[in-house]
Amino acid sequence: MVDYMAYTFDEIMAFHPDNADVYQEIKELLPKLVPFVGAGLTQFVYCSWPKALEMLSNKLTDRVSVQEVNDLIASKDYLGAAQLLEDLRKPVNLARDLAGIFSASKLEQKWNLLPHEPISLLPYLFPDLVLTTNFDEVLETVYSKDGQPFQTIFPPGHSGLLRQLMKQGGVRGLLKLHGTVTGKFIGYDKIVFTKAQYDQHYGRNSPLTCELRDCFENRVMFFLGCSLDRDRTMDLLQDIIQPGDIHYAIINCARPERDRKIRQLGDNHIRAILYEGDRHEAVRIILEHLLEETDPEAYHRLPIHVGALKLINPSERFSYKADTPFVGRRIELDELNAFLGDAHIA
Repeated sequence: MVDYMAYTFDEIMAFHPDNADVYQEIKELLPKLVPFVGAGLTQFVYCSWPKALEMLSNKLTDRVSVQEVNDLIASKDYLGAAQLLEDLRKPVNLARDLAGIFSASKLEQKWNLLPHEPISLLPYLFPDLVLTTNFDEVLETVYSKDGQPFQTIFPPGHSGLLRQLMKQGGVRGLLKLHGTVTGKFIGYDKIVFTKAQYDQHYGRNSPLTCELRDCFENRVMFFLGCSLDRDRTMDLLQDIIQPGDIHYAIINCARPERDRKIRQLGDNHIRAILYEGDRHEAVRIILEHLLEETDPEAYHRLPIHVGALKLINPSERFSYKADTPFVGRRIELDELNAFLGDAHIA
């Protein structure tokens, strides 16, 4: 088991020459940013889309059908795989399958991991509007846990409410673009999962498309946990971007692919902080650093400071020479120093 934390903020900033500049831009624009939260921020509880599709294929008994689904997954045609699964399982069964995969009980089982995850910092950094394509209820749980529950949670089709939230500020709202799982059930007619559902919900004048267009045109998006590969959201963004529009992201990238990734995101007017490979702890470290610089009091109230930890060899953990950082319990340390410095104590 690897101990937290091998990756440092400085190492992340050094991964690409743009990173430090983009970080400063994000910090300056923080009150205007709208987080667009993808599945990457909830993978500590739930699986990736390819893994979810693979799990759904386990409900099939015909080997030929299973192989067809797996071939589509292997070719990264996830919409095609989802569509084939719906054809083979039918909506009444697939709805229950999805509800099982994204059940809230899975978050309860992983509750101890939540303080370490970047998603737990969002209520401190983004107290207003949040967008997500996730089915799960992790965002709702995190905001409620920190005493800042969303005042409204809504699907596409409420354009007046969305415009009010974008202009007003100070009102916590969650737009669930692709539907939601509630308890053991899922509103299957409201979710966006299969190719047919994407075609329906991302039609030119659909509520989802119109409301995303409003968001992209009137606010600055901050993509977190999103792959930003070519998909319907990125297609829509490319259709509506205007000269001068800029959105932001934190995203991983293989070292040799850094320039290509910057070009790809630049086509959609997205400025990104890149981090290396699968070192997804970088997202938490960056968000922690933002919080420390913009709201130090909130930062010091965090139960754990992942960015302050470093990799420690277990054999040196208890050595007096071990370079082990002091994290948290600052008040107790000040009281102890005052006690030891009191001349009246014998």
